[in-house]
Amino acid sequence: MGQELESLKSIDGQKLSGYLAGQEEFRRAFPLFFRAVGDTVCRALGKQFPGIWANVGEDHRREAIGRINDPQPPLGWVAFGFPGYSWWDLHVGVVARLDVWPVICQAGFHWTGRTKTEIEPLARSVTWESAVGEKGEMAEVPAFGEIQQRDLARPLDVMNLAGEAERFAERAIRYYSVAIPLIGRR
Repeated sequence: MGQELESLKSIDGQKLSGYLAGQEEFRRAFPLFFRAVGDTVCRALGKQFPGIWANVGEDHRREAIGRINDPQPPLGWVAFGFPGYSWWDLHVGVVARLDVWPVICQAGFHWTGRTKTEIEPLARSVTWESAVGEKGEMAEVPAFGEIQQRDLARPLDVMNLAGEAERFAERAIRYYSVAIPLIGRR
């Protein structure tokens, strides 16, 4: 018997079939997770901010590919723009790395180099820990040309995606509620 045939005997067929079935469930879960976050945020903030809308990454995949400066890991997201700005340049976003296990996710206030001069001083004037309940981090994301004031990434509880969607919607609501008065001061 050849070495390859012998090696195949060590493959766990149960794990392999579970992986293949899991891929289909994963494709069903995302972007549904981001649509649920978007819907929850828009319903919560819609009366106060009638112009709020959700941009789910799946709906903007082609445009996103054209905007990426460097190859990136698979990401999923929902972004909430601000009046007077392209949502690509200024938004509150919920972003997940979909290529790692466990899937990690974070929420935050994001802006690009086009708005940096105007927005970054406003963002740095906020004590984020008291404003949104977490200090988080400010980070540059060169591939997207973004600066992000964001929560630290944390694993998603895939056993409770509905609860996680509510949790990340709440994080987005906090960031949006803090950021929109900053934008209004410009």
